[in-house]
Amino acid sequence: MRIERLILVSLLILLPFLFFPFSFEGYQMPRWFLLRWAIVALWATINWRLWRQRPPGNHIFLPFFIYPFFAFLFFVAISLGGAVNVEAGLLALANLILGASLFFFVSNYLKESEIETFLPFLVIPTLPIALYGIFQLFGLDFVVHQGPFKGAIATFGHRNFVAEYHLILLPLLLYMAFFYPRKGWRWYGIMSLPFVYCHFILTHTRTSYLALMVSLLFLVLAAFLRWRRVQFIVLVFLFLLTSLAFWWFYTLPAGERMVGKAQRTEIKVASGSKEAEFTERAPASLQSRLLIWQATLAAFSKHPVIGLGAGNLNEVLPLYYSDTLRQKLAGKLEAGTSHNEYLQVLAEEGILGGISFALFIFFLLFFGFKTARGFLSKGRFLPLFLTAAILGLCVAGIASAPFQRPVTLFLFYLLAGFVALFGKEGCRSFVLTQNTQRVIFGVFLALVLIPACYFGWGGLLADLYGSKSYHSFRAGKRKEAVFLIKEALRYQPRSRDLLTIAGNTFLHTGDLDAAVAVYHRVTTFHPYWPQGYANLGLALLQKGSGAEAEEYLSYSLQLDPYQPLAYNTLGVLFLEQERYQEAREAFEKALALDPSFLLAKLNLQELERRLRFR
Repeated sequence: MRIERLILVSLLILLPFLFFPFSFEGYQMPRWFLLRWAIVALWATINWRLWRQRPPGNHIFLPFFIYPFFAFLFFVAISLGGAVNVEAGLLALANLILGASLFFFVSNYLKESEIETFLPFLVIPTLPIALYGIFQLFGLDFVVHQGPFKGAIATFGHRNFVAEYHLILLPLLLYMAFFYPRKGWRWYGIMSLPFVYCHFILTHTRTSYLALMVSLLFLVLAAFLRWRRVQFIVLVFLFLLTSLAFWWFYTLPAGERMVGKAQRTEIKVASGSKEAEFTERAPASLQSRLLIWQATLAAFSKHPVIGLGAGNLNEVLPLYYSDTLRQKLAGKLEAGTSHNEYLQVLAEEGILGGISFALFIFFLLFFGFKTARGFLSKGRFLPLFLTAAILGLCVAGIASAPFQRPVTLFLFYLLAGFVALFGKEGCRSFVLTQNTQRVIFGVFLALVLIPACYFGWGGLLADLYGSKSYHSFRAGKRKEAVFLIKEALRYQPRSRDLLTIAGNTFLHTGDLDAAVAVYHRVTTFHPYWPQGYANLGLALLQKGSGAEAEEYLSYSLQLDPYQPLAYNTLGVLFLEQERYQEAREAFEKALALDPSFLLAKLNLQELERRLRFR
């Protein structure tokens, strides 16, 4: 029993640190790898109970909201028939099986009393995380962030990540501060609450503000049923403070100026003897989100029945961007999420998959409300706060992508399992022998271990080799960088980011044949990514294959006509072929998109020089 508790407590304490960015990462495989093995550790404790101790019984409970989830899982598998990137679809399917199995074992093999025991260890990391994030605001940092996740007040590498983490755990922190049975942990909750809430407000995450407002409003309404006065006052105060932050962020000029400045400028902070630079991309405005949602619906209308395939919307979404959105992104067109979990499911799994997912969320919340109401009449409040946390995450999914982040997805299924555990009395049960339960456990374990080894182990090694290659290249050790990037590609041969970095490395070391071959793989595995064709055109141009280079550059600009780099490369091609008028037009288009583009200015000056000496 002590070993079991030690593993569970260690897992819950270390869980948030899966948010931290790796030294080099653009595809998040290592996070999923660590998450799977963390859940395997949790299952190991359950297996210990199943084999070494007397099991809770031969009754397996399945709440009614799990049936639409099974239907959704079926439609996810069906949708793979229309997937462009089948590997991404298999990864998405594996992640759903991961969540379903976690929910199944938590709800059937843990006890209600254990939830109270382990809750403090789930909440403990919120205080150091909040303090670290606040230190970042004052220019103190202890980690030099690499890769795409950079930003002050981020802690986990991105402000959205930490905001969603706090969004889930703030209701649980409130419960621990006012209702937890042990006084020492209640004082820890009371001490942590202002720092965590302050850090949450400082993330300036509008979607999480709105989600927490809904979650707190739910708790405020429930407070009329039974609560004492002090808890009600605290809840109302937090609700008003969140509403004020949301209103300030949207309406007050001072707030807009402060947030805009933080997003547009670089913040330099001391990091030992070095300096770390933090830049934060401005979040998509409401107008941009509406345009992205419009593109998602356009993608859904093309494949309404089985969808585009699980995990594949990100691959094809730029094809459906409107000209207005392309202009707003101007040369930074990247395949990204739809910023709406429900629309993304609709586009990827089709109408039937979208309906089944919506029913799953609806019935889960209904089950949580019903369970919380029953326990309120008994003077027990934990199911209410668990439901509030789930509600906040579901609301955040309207304008964000919390279910695509490893830790938030883990917490979602974990809390859903806790709620189902409290509501067992109203669930349908099946009688299974202990040996049958062991077989089910083994099947689930295999379904998680195989993807963990296939996707996760390769991703972890690719991350390590890719990081070393990047640093070797920066240090001028080009031969070593080439060797390391080739090793990375052995483990992640389809990763767009690794392939692009490999192509860039080969290009700068003069191995043009290898660069062309790698860029060809990028366009094969990611056929709708405009930058891949632009990179291939550049490599072919340097190799001397002008006709092929023009073909790929033209196709890249057909996919996204707002790429200053592609126009500049095309202009260089025309310049070499002495097609001066077309070269001028290409350079002028590049400068029209990016007036500060120095290379295009220099190339235009070279064109003028050649014309003068003709």
